[in-house]
Amino acid sequence: MSIERKRLDAAGADTVRRASTRRFAALLLAQACLLLGSVVLCFAYPLYVLDETGSATAYGLVGAVSFLPYLAATPLGGVLADRADCGRIFSVLGMALAAVTACMPLCRNAFGCVSSTIVLLCTDYAAQAICKPAVQAAIPELLGEDQVERGCAWASQVTMGANILGPFAGAALYGWAGIDGAGAVASLGFAFSAIVGTLFSRAPSCNKERDAKKGQGPDLGLRNAIAFFGAKQTLLLTVLLVALFNLALAGASLGTPVVVSVHLGASAQWVGLIEGTAGAGGLVGGLMVGMSPYRFNAGHMGRYILLSTLGVVPVWISLAIGAPAWAACIAYSLGMFWVMLWANIASIELIGRVQREAARGVRGKALSIVHLLLSCTTPIGQMVYGYAYDMATPAVVMAAMVAAGVLVALLLGMFERKGAGE
Repeated sequence: MSIERKRLDAAGADTVRRASTRRFAALLLAQACLLLGSVVLCFAYPLYVLDETGSATAYGLVGAVSFLPYLAATPLGGVLADRADCGRIFSVLGMALAAVTACMPLCRNAFGCVSSTIVLLCTDYAAQAICKPAVQAAIPELLGEDQVERGCAWASQVTMGANILGPFAGAALYGWAGIDGAGAVASLGFAFSAIVGTLFSRAPSCNKERDAKKGQGPDLGLRNAIAFFGAKQTLLLTVLLVALFNLALAGASLGTPVVVSVHLGASAQWVGLIEGTAGAGGLVGGLMVGMSPYRFNAGHMGRYILLSTLGVVPVWISLAIGAPAWAACIAYSLGMFWVMLWANIASIELIGRVQREAARGVRGKALSIVHLLLSCTTPIGQMVYGYAYDMATPAVVMAAMVAAGVLVALLLGMFERKGAGE
């Protein structure tokens, strides 16, 4: 009898595992459709504004203003991740984005291309900010805590893939079918994401007790997440140091057009190649964690940050010695591949640590705080490095990046040793 019971228990566990895997795959599909449509719009519409107005100021204004709702909506995404079903979140976001995108031809005629584009991209970035913590908060519940890194790696692959394919798709659609054609294809992606999200929310859950408790009880907003980080001061310091690292090395990616086009005098194709290899590095890093999650450990963040920083060294050397433009661009491409490979591994391990240590009702909000801190480095980096490249040579700026990255790696290593000693 005991052997038969064990066999039945094993069969039941296998059935639950397969059902959870199918639900996770559906969640990734909904995320992929929504993000790909979002990136297509984020690429095509600013180009449309530039073509219509001929103003670089309008082009920059659209991008700068539209990113602000991403920062504002990130905490809301964390609250929703803890209070609402992930499938319903995608269903609502997909329908809202599809409706707003479909109305754009009328809005452009009524309000002009600049203001209507700002409204569209604000909605778009806010949706991206909401869906990211929703997906990551659902991973431990769908796959179990022992598969957190693997699930986080696959979610990261979807995001990186959308960020790489989206600009290509946006450029092709905009050039072939115009802005309305690009918007129509993006609307179809949003609608499909909403359909998959609806099916996901209606599918039978593997943990009915958890779903019954979902959304019940008092919601303290972000206060309980702030209290969580107050009790986990080593984790908070790790997040802050990783954010500082992102800021330190932001100039390598944000400064690519400046270094390549202005200082090296190389063609714009090199900019695309460098950005493509950087994206490929992130994909390879996520694939490494997804295939061998137990080879990596969140306790080795200092090591990953140091390895990522070393990717800037060949770029700095090529600029310092005055290498030919083609050689410097090759060094830049290979260096950015290495930087993004280890940076993505560090990001996955950090998110996985937060997912494991945060309780169910706090997880989404804690993840939203992490994303908010990491995302703030983008606008700050744009301001800091825009000034830095005007005031100093790229070689000096790259040397400062290496020094800052090494300092962050040493501090992380010190905190990791202190945590291990405790």
